[in-house]
This record gives sequence, C-alpha cells and structure tokens, in this order.
Amino acid sequence: MALTRAGRLIPNLVLRKKLGVTTLQDQARFANEFETKFGAFVRDRPSGLFVISGEPMYNLLDKPDLIRTLDGFFAEYFPQRSYLVYLRDPVDWVASQYSQSISSGQDINLRTLIDQVARRDQFAQIAAWDDLLPECGMQVRLLEPDTLHGGGLLSDLCHVMGCNLDGLHVSRDRKLGLARHEIALLRYANRLGKNDLGWRLLRQTRRFRFSGRRGSFKLPRHHRDAVRAMFASSIERIRARYFPNRTSLFGDKSTPAHTLKDATP
Repeated sequence: MALTRAGRLIPNLVLRKKLGVTTLQDQARFANEFETKFGAFVRDRPSGLFVISGEPMYNLLDKPDLIRTLDGFFAEYFPQRSYLVYLRDPVDWVASQYSQSISSGQDINLRTLIDQVARRDQFAQIAAWDDLLPECGMQVRLLEPDTLHGGGLLSDLCHVMGCNLDGLHVSRDRKLGLARHEIALLRYANRLGKNDLGWRLLRQTRRFRFSGRRGSFKLPRHHRDAVRAMFASSIERIRARYFPNRTSLFGDKSTPAHTLKDATP
C-alpha cells in the first residue's frame, strides 16, 4: 500500500514475480484489491485490538515518505497506533538470511550476503520510525530470553499488547534454518537451474528430509566476528537510546534466537 501510494514498485524482483506484478499499474490493482478487503474486514469489527505483523514493512519502508504514507493509510482506519519491532542478534539473523536465500533458489556466497546486509543501519531504521511518528512511539524489544516476558516471543508480544495466550493457537517451533550439508546440497541444485531434473530431485530431497538434519547452520567464528564488527556501531546506538541499563544487547550464544520457546516463523 505504501509503495503504491508513493508511486514506487516493490524493489524485490522475486516478490514481484510471486505477486504477478510487473508494472506500477499491476501493483496498484493488487493494492486496491487488498485495500477493499482490508477495509471491509475492519468495518465488520468496529472496535478492539488489531495486530498487523509484516517484516517487509520494516525492511522495505526505509524512507521518511514511505513511513509516513504507511502510517497515513493506517490512520484512515485506526485513530490510535503503536509500532513494535523485535531485534535479533545480527549473527543469528545473518545465518537465517543465508538459509532463506539458499532456500529461495539463490546461489550466493556467504561473504557476499554479509556485505549486502551489513550496509543497513538498524539504528537509523528504528530512529526514523520513532522520530517521524512521535505520537505513536516505537517500542523496541530484544529476541533475548532474559528480556522476553515468559521467556518466549508470543508470550512477550501478548504481554506488550495487554492480552494473553488464552484461546490462541500456538504453533510448535518450526526450525526452518538449513543445516550446513543442506546448504551445500541446495547450492549445487541452484546452479543446475530450475528447468533441470536434478534441481527438482535435489529440492525434493531437501523437502522430505531425506538428507537428514544435524542442527541449523551457524556462522563460522571469523564470519561471526566480522558481522559483530560491522553492526557494532548501530547496535551500540540502539543500546544507548533504548536500553541504557544494559551493558550489551546480545551475548555470544550457542543457541540461535529462532529456537526460543514458542517462537514462530
């Protein structure tokens, strides 16, 4: 909605293909259809708590005009709005991003991906939302067991919203991160191309777990050190502004953040 109202195409080519969007007119039709259904949904429920979760809102809307446009859209339906972001240890996040990139069909080098994601200044992203929408406020939470109410993501989210998990369906943790040997298998498959029979067979092997599992991929130590160094300045500014009582935001954990109790993808 925000990108369309601002006259911009979704920058992610893979996402555009999945949505069947080629031109801004295509995107506008898609957005208009969504807005019609969204408006009807809200009108049928004139009061209560509405929770809208979407990682692309944070990832794609990184310019002041886009952030204001999204909030303007929400303001048409909700007089009171609050924004919440959960921060994950960059080391865990980069490892997860690498798994997702390989799963989506890319054959990307780990160092290349690290260089790409490290260009993003997380403090600048958060501060932009916070500074542009002071009437809403930006709540920042950490995906760290010692900061999560009840030790889990869903219980913490409910706590922040002032509700609880009663009556809600809670999915079991789906550990979607690839194991190291799965990454090697899929990178080889991706080089074959999607029209190759071998690619389909190897993807099926991954899908049905014939390849086995030995724990999710973790960054080698030299890559962990590189990621921490790249994000150090941004993370420190976040700590100073939002968590002044913590000496550090993230510890050097052996368990990835996505294995936290009751966390869901």
